[in-house]
Amino acid sequence: MISERPGFLRSTVQLRYGDIDRQGHVNNSAVLQIVESARTALWDRAALPVSPGQVIRQQTVEYLRPIHADHDPVLVEHWCVKIGRTSYVLEFRVLGCDEDVFCRGSIVMVSVDSVGTPQEIPATLRSILESLSDRPEVTTPVT
Repeated sequence: MISERPGFLRSTVQLRYGDIDRQGHVNNSAVLQIVESARTALWDRAALPVSPGQVIRQQTVEYLRPIHADHDPVLVEHWCVKIGRTSYVLEFRVLGCDEDVFCRGSIVMVSVDSVGTPQEIPATLRSILESLSDRPEVTTPVT
């Protein structure tokens, strides 16, 4: 589920049984899948075809606190910090419904054609990215 907030996109993502590891929290690799799930909602909103597509060039995550199994669902917020001709940079954070921030990071995405050659960002996506340029209030939790 996507909700509109001025300047950034907020998606609600349900945790899956397989996201939880033996220690009772969401595994770090599952966090990337949660963020990806929210990000694909952005592309669906832009009505982008599967090909040509968007590929990840670089991705970073700073894990601030564990997401325990009882934090279902989680919220993922995306906003755009840079738009080039063929690439763009999204920042994100994953938080609980109580607004506790579990992790944050950035993703460099590249628009590509069907054989993987960089191409200009589609106009519909560019328009949406431009509307996602306001960073939500981001604070660093005290640990």
